[in-house]
Amino acid sequence: MSGTGDKKPYDTAFKGLADEDPVALLRLVGALPEGATVKPLPREMTAPALFADQPYEVTSETEHFVAHLEAQTFYANDVPLRVVKYEAIIWINTGLPVRSFVLVLSPRGMPDAVPTEFTVEADGLTLTARFHVIRLWEIDAQWALAMNSESLLPFVSLMKGGESALTESSKALSQIADVPRRLELALHFFVLGALRYPADYVLEMIERYGMFPLQQLKDSPGYQFILAQGVEEGIEKGIEKGIEKGVEKGRQAIEEVLLGLIEKKFPGLELKAEIDCVRDLEALKQLCVNLDQFADVEELRARVEELATKN
Repeated sequence: MSGTGDKKPYDTAFKGLADEDPVALLRLVGALPEGATVKPLPREMTAPALFADQPYEVTSETEHFVAHLEAQTFYANDVPLRVVKYEAIIWINTGLPVRSFVLVLSPRGMPDAVPTEFTVEADGLTLTARFHVIRLWEIDAQWALAMNSESLLPFVSLMKGGESALTESSKALSQIADVPRRLELALHFFVLGALRYPADYVLEMIERYGMFPLQQLKDSPGYQFILAQGVEEGIEKGIEKGIEKGVEKGRQAIEEVLLGLIEKKFPGLELKAEIDCVRDLEALKQLCVNLDQFADVEELRARVEELATKN
């Protein structure tokens, strides 16, 4: 799902599912004309070596083009530039028109407005790519379920439809007779579902409908990845909270020292409310150090009010 050939399970899940039923996936994003045939093309691009997520040669009675699907777990600002590069190299390799579809799996961090056209200019060379941005959470899950494609079932957890659609896809997955196939899709269901729902909730769905032995899932690389992501996120949040608490305690300590010094130099002067509005720790420290340089109350008050308005 990126230009670097990453091996995250989201990426593996998308590419595996796309390879298994490209027709259903292309129909889902609106890339397939009626009656068209689909032929997967090599993902490796030359000069430089780039890996497009899923390029397909699409042929119908009236059209012949390459449908290029670029999947993103989360939207990234460099997507438009990468699409230009992919389209240029796909055209060089095939000589066919290219239609790109950027499929974003999760709304996390998604801007309200994103470009659907991007131009690169390099002196006499101008490259422009126009592309479709598909927000998976805006696609009706019932449409995917109606296609009766096993490969689309893990995607349902990220589509519009909520828990009822999630339940329906869980039941459908549990009814797949081919055990290895069911286990493979259940793992994709877990990896993708954990992008939207708590991992424990997705595990509960898997256990409730008997689609996957939980211990076998917990031993899988996909589960370990999700677990590691959660631990890493927890550590980051813990560090952030610790820093915030430490900064706040430090600010309170500096404020107490400053108020004590002010009381000593200017007895009876009340500046606590104004000092509370000063969030710059360095400025508070400098007031403590340089308090003796203030000749009178008004000069000190003016300085504190100035610092308070800079926040």
